Amino acid sequence: MKTRFGFLIICSFLAIVACEKEDNTGSLPKKRDTDTLKLRVKNNSFIQLDSFYVNTSGGEANFGSIASNNYSDYEIFDYSYSYFYMNFKVHDHDYTLQPIDYVGETKIDTAWYTVRISEVDTIRKTFNYNLIKD
Repeated sequence: MKTRFGFLIICSFLAIVACEKEDNTGSLPKKRDTDTLKLRVKNNSFIQLDSFYVNTSGGEANFGSIASNNYSDYEIFDYSYSYFYMNFKVHDHDYTLQPIDYVGETKIDTAWYTVRISEVDTIRKTFNYNLIKD
């Protein structure tokens, strides 16, 4: 009887440890592929961002809608520069960053990054962004 009870406790412990809780708080995953360039978006504004699209010249992704103070999921890209094309909507108005070219720029390291969007100005139709290596 004691053996069965001990076995049941050990199996329960292993089942709990083996399961990973889904985390939508923007914290980093415990295991990371260091040979891949991944980007996610952090909406650091007070307004929902809709139809968030990114084209790094090394790939493109539609991150969808990102609620205020939330993160998108990571998307994989072949490569990127420190700035790139991005477009999103706020109340059906487009906000765009359009690079002219990448002359003289070097590609960023293969790693995981967060594009932090802040200070969305709905009158001037401007925004700030930072690319942060996670």
